[in-house]
Amino acid sequence: MAGEQDIEYVLSGITQILSSSAKEILPCKRNRPILRPYWNDLKNARTKSRECRRKWIAEGRPRNSDNASFREYKSAKCEFRKLLRRKCFEHERNEFSNMDEFYDKDRSRFQKEISAKQKSYSAVCNELKIDGKLITEKEELLSVWKDHYEQLYTPKVSPVYDEQFKVFVEQQLKEFVDLSTNVTNDVLETPFTTEEVSNLCLKLPNNKVGGMDELVYKHVKYAGKQFFVVLTDVFNAIRALEGIPKSVEIGVIYSLFKGKKKNKLDKDNYRGITLLNVIGKILERLILDRMMPILIKNGVPDKMQFAYQKGKSCVQASFVLQEAIHHAVERESKVYACFLDISKAFDCVWMDGLFFKLFNLGIQGKSWRLLKKWYSNLSCRVAHNDLLSEPFLIRQGIQQGGVIFPWLCLCFNNDINAELSTMNVGINIDSLISVKNVVIADVVALLSLSVNGLQKMI
Repeated sequence: MAGEQDIEYVLSGITQILSSSAKEILPCKRNRPILRPYWNDLKNARTKSRECRRKWIAEGRPRNSDNASFREYKSAKCEFRKLLRRKCFEHERNEFSNMDEFYDKDRSRFQKEISAKQKSYSAVCNELKIDGKLITEKEELLSVWKDHYEQLYTPKVSPVYDEQFKVFVEQQLKEFVDLSTNVTNDVLETPFTTEEVSNLCLKLPNNKVGGMDELVYKHVKYAGKQFFVVLTDVFNAIRALEGIPKSVEIGVIYSLFKGKKKNKLDKDNYRGITLLNVIGKILERLILDRMMPILIKNGVPDKMQFAYQKGKSCVQASFVLQEAIHHAVERESKVYACFLDISKAFDCVWMDGLFFKLFNLGIQGKSWRLLKKWYSNLSCRVAHNDLLSEPFLIRQGIQQGGVIFPWLCLCFNNDINAELSTMNVGINIDSLISVKNVVIADVVALLSLSVNGLQKMI
């Protein structure tokens, strides 16, 4: 492969072959409509409405407001629709709440649920209120969502920002680009092997959501040995040229309502989930598998970070927090706590700061340049109902949906734990165990035995 255009051409070809072959071997079947769980609750109201309608029709469809059958029919119909709207709203609220819980606790279950609901009414926002105006038209809603995400992924000037440090990081990055060319022991200096690619592909999970390429992991997983050879060549060409195909750099954003008691008409109460190209996600996994030993060696993730790691969860974080507090209370000590939840944390990640940290964590050569170029050229389209917006550039933030996304978050937040570990504050359980903070992704809990200690950590 001579250049990036050749990579794009080959990638487009194998994507089309996989998609068309799968459709020919196993044609898509039309799903039967699913009965809503709340329909049984509507049975009596619907029966009454239909009986009143039949009675009204039998009397010649009178439309005089003084007519008893007409009033009964209108009243029964109104009650049925009112009950339908209420049950529908309750069902949607429960579903969104469950989806939000799956996203935080069970990514596998979340992928299954969103895959089943991509075209479901309950997973779609059908109206928003912007500046007091209720918007219901599909095209207008799509435009609102596009503007929302485009603004969200565009850096803003803040008066509290440390401009001096920003300039320092930007200057350092320029130097890092030159320094990275002299790194000869990078994880991507060694070409990918067919065995490495095939072993990864065969372990890919089923029932995952695809991106704009219309492929899912199953297409790749069962494509065969010869496909793995071709895919290895594609990945090695990307590795050698340090160029990412355009089709891999674009994602599709779906808006997921956060549920609970939040206002469904407020666009800020939706979480943007990006569905990415499957081939790109496999490449991300290959790079991440090679990067992880270096990051772990350099202290990422910190032991007090409980997100995105096998064997760790919110339950464990809660256990550590409670045990530390109980230990202090049993010794008649006061405990002061502060809980911080960073708003739009992943959507507003400072990309220069992220790659500054990655370089200092040992990711310095070809892998650093490739990821930097990849994230500098990312773009997205917004999906709403059956419509797609025009693409726009992602200038900040980490896309929630990428394979490498969790580890980039861990790298970006790791300084919090490292900085706090140097402070003589927190709850000391013994000479070896000290609990100062617990971190779950963008949520931080701080503990101290004094107000001054807590203020120092903040």
